Amino acid sequence: MPEFRLAQAGPLWLTLHVPLSFANPLGLLALLGVPAVLAIHYLQRRTRTIPVATLFLIEQRRDQSRMGRRFERLIGSWPMWLQLLIVVLLAAHLSQPRWPLAGSVQRLAVVVDGSASMRVSKRDLLHQLTTVAQRCQSLARRTEYLVLLDDPTQARLYAGDSLPAMLQALERWNPVGGPVDPTPSLRLARERVGKHGLVVYATDTPLEKLPADAVLLAVGHPLANIGITGLSVGQQDGQAVWRALVCNRSASPQTRAWHLEWDQGMRSPDALVRLAAGGMESLSAAMPAGATRLRLVLDKDEFSLDDSFAFLTPTPKPLTYRHSLPAGLNWLPERLGRSVPGMAAAAPGMAADIVLAAASDGQFPTVLGSGILMSATGDANAKTLAQPVVAVHHPMVAGLSWETLTVQDVPMVPAKPSDVVLVWCGPQPLVSLRPVPLAEGAAAAATPAQQLVLHFNPEFSNMERLPAAAVLFLRYCEEVRLAKRGTSRDQLEPRQALAPLLPGELHGELVSETLDLAGNIVSSRNIPPNGLAGLRAPDEPGFLRVREGATTLIDGAVAFADAREGDFRACATRVATTDVASDSTAGDALGPWWPMVVLLVLLALLASWALIGKASRTQTH
Repeated sequence: MPEFRLAQAGPLWLTLHVPLSFANPLGLLALLGVPAVLAIHYLQRRTRTIPVATLFLIEQRRDQSRMGRRFERLIGSWPMWLQLLIVVLLAAHLSQPRWPLAGSVQRLAVVVDGSASMRVSKRDLLHQLTTVAQRCQSLARRTEYLVLLDDPTQARLYAGDSLPAMLQALERWNPVGGPVDPTPSLRLARERVGKHGLVVYATDTPLEKLPADAVLLAVGHPLANIGITGLSVGQQDGQAVWRALVCNRSASPQTRAWHLEWDQGMRSPDALVRLAAGGMESLSAAMPAGATRLRLVLDKDEFSLDDSFAFLTPTPKPLTYRHSLPAGLNWLPERLGRSVPGMAAAAPGMAADIVLAAASDGQFPTVLGSGILMSATGDANAKTLAQPVVAVHHPMVAGLSWETLTVQDVPMVPAKPSDVVLVWCGPQPLVSLRPVPLAEGAAAAATPAQQLVLHFNPEFSNMERLPAAAVLFLRYCEEVRLAKRGTSRDQLEPRQALAPLLPGELHGELVSETLDLAGNIVSSRNIPPNGLAGLRAPDEPGFLRVREGATTLIDGAVAFADAREGDFRACATRVATTDVASDSTAGDALGPWWPMVVLLVLLALLASWALIGKASRTQTH
């Protein structure tokens, strides 16, 4: 609903600084009843001449306004003035004029949808919020603004009393997240603004019902978006090959041109991909020789985040192992070398990242550092444990099924009090993580290693064929790789936390650098040791490097690949903030008088009817 402010109606109001405004200016159209009432009272009956014999027989009285078809001079009467009063009071009640109290404050809290799809609707969002904010300004002498993200863990975008500053904060905001339940943020916003404040949820996808008495501001629109939903690099016939999936999220067939760029200043010829309505197509090609940084590019559309995909030539951080296992357990190091990327046997005389050792006489050999330890006790003719095998709630075994694991009922290597048991068979621990004390002379800041302990002999079990065991070994090796100091080449998402990707031992200040395709530094910032929690990937797709001195710790490519955010078919525009300002009475000096206005209208209406009835009876007599 439009808003009208008398402070903008003329120089006089601007000079007087009158804060009067109207929440429903269309109600002023009721003032058209004033000329209607006057026109009715201009219409008079045609006078009649009646001959009489004696003048004193004529009753002396003044003329009265009587209805008719003839325009005569306006004759004032009590009914006319009461009718004019009724029209004016009705117009005032319908237009809802506001005169804010001195010192009154109107609070507006905006919870914005932080999903990446909101980038397309940011201009419409700013326009609609400007309208809502101006309406709130008419309700009080001062307006306070609060802008929160729908993710309550994120910092607020703005808090203050300046509308331009709030709009600038939203202009600088670049959403890159996914769908989040806005309920916690909406309830927090309601607590901040109170019961008379206005809470608005700004999104591009309308919701049917919102908590905390929030009102909806949907500013989206359907969009025929074509985007890259994912990319992987693998081997085919001994050659590195990249494969990408392109999706058409529209109801009509689409055609897009694409090409590949890499860090040697090279670019592939343009090619076309044709997609059916709602369909997908796969793109693939061999990796260019010598390329390290690459980018797959589609023709741009309104949503540009998924129109390109930056990636790196995969080179995992190398891992080495050494083992002293009996012949019956040689399958384990061989499987690790085949299934774990970048893992190989350590060269003679070189330290290994992971040591595989078996217990002798119920005692594990001393291993300083990461390792996989297991029992060597067993008998092929021994019975198996009959009790069920269960796993605890731990990231290392999350989602893995151990019910089919069979283990011999023979004496096992006991667990230590410091062990974290992952898998149990009744009261018997089967798999655990064992913290290793720091080696003598190790730095105090070093992170203690963990060892994966198998308290039974895998040779006399079905662990070699158990999928859960293969995943467990892979997860443990990746934990060791992550803690190892060296260059980690990772595929990242926008604003992804980078602290979990850093090795446990850091010696000084870090430097985070944003790179272009050729590897040139675009921007750089220093990260103090106490600022690792705020170390994140950039908001925009591209390339990143994190180093400690001359040592590169993370060499990453940032790409957006959230398929949910590229689908705009459910987006729509719906503005439910129209009557919000009309319903709020916080700080309105005229608000308490409206019941009296309604009473005056009723009294004036009754008095007008009574006077008109009395005049009619007098004329009839």
